[in-house]
Amino acid sequence: MPANIGSQSVYVKFFDPVDSSVVNHIGVDVRKVGIYSGGYLTRVSDAFVNLSQLSVEIGDGTYQVKITTGAVVQVPISIGATAIVLRWIYTGSASADYMDFVSVAPASILPNDIVVGVGNYVGSALQTGFDYTLRTTPQVFDLFLKVEPTVPTTMTIRVRAGRVNYGSVNYDVVDQLTSSFVAPGSGSRIDVIYVDTDGNVKVLPGTPSGSPVPPDYIGKVALAQITIPSGASSITASMIKDVRSFVSGNVTFPITTAGAVYGSALFALSGTPPGAGLMPVANIGGLFGARVAKSAEATYQAATDGFLVGYGTMSTGGGGGGQLIISSDASATPVTTVYSSFVAGTTDTGGHGFCVPIKKLDYYKCSGSGNYSYTLIQFIPVGS
Repeated sequence: MPANIGSQSVYVKFFDPVDSSVVNHIGVDVRKVGIYSGGYLTRVSDAFVNLSQLSVEIGDGTYQVKITTGAVVQVPISIGATAIVLRWIYTGSASADYMDFVSVAPASILPNDIVVGVGNYVGSALQTGFDYTLRTTPQVFDLFLKVEPTVPTTMTIRVRAGRVNYGSVNYDVVDQLTSSFVAPGSGSRIDVIYVDTDGNVKVLPGTPSGSPVPPDYIGKVALAQITIPSGASSITASMIKDVRSFVSGNVTFPITTAGAVYGSALFALSGTPPGAGLMPVANIGGLFGARVAKSAEATYQAATDGFLVGYGTMSTGGGGGGQLIISSDASATPVTTVYSSFVAGTTDTGGHGFCVPIKKLDYYKCSGSGNYSYTLIQFIPVGS
């Protein structure tokens, strides 16, 4: 049985008998095994590494417990045993079954071992960087691609492991450190940590300012915003804003309603006056691009999915009546009517707003007949 290295605490439920195997069944398949916090390696010498304090859910295939350590642990390492793992086996004494810290060859890792990381030797010299590709990260959303400070804090930050998808391609992102940040000379700067379309973690730098704003990260898998003040020497948790929409609920729905209907992404029910029966089109997670003005009777091809929004009026006189027609399809001369209003020959008058979805690479055209005229036409792109 291993010793109580690192001042370990083994947690059990209140009033449960500590000497019973029942207590160690509680966590099985409820909390996923793996390292929940801490547990990173630093080089001491070519023969030893320090393992920072950690919290881990660990089992032996039958029983499972949560263990935290209260001190840094020094673990031996060698060219033949470069993988640092955590190992726990229940022997019948829940009050004394401490977790062991073991260095093994990567090929000798056991199925129930929790992998911390792997050392890298060049010749006989242990390098300062460690490989966390094999690290046992719990498959839970609250830790999936989480950005957090290093321990102790430095001007680099850590990105937990996870997976992203771009189209039909999946990328596994390993637990890793970013490059070192540099504090601005004055003001503050907001940088964005994101996973690019090549599966690599990258930094999108902001612009220093007295009132900084994050750079535009439309279409990127953004993980966190890092606010770095002038003169900062380390990045702490308070400087990291989690923007993972699937974890922190950061998908927002701002609605632009400046003015009446003009220039806003609003849909008015046919035959109603401006401002009536409006359905807002929300800017989900900042995925909408800048509005682009378009002209009536001209044919365009959509470079992205998007919305065609606008406003027009129909006047009386000249026989009355008029018609708004929006056509869109894959033909360079679109003929498919996707939206129309004000049947030609009627005397219905007044203003009319519209919002029509357009598919990427389709051609589209706004037409008017009779006494119908467009006041505004804009295309709002979505994604890329």
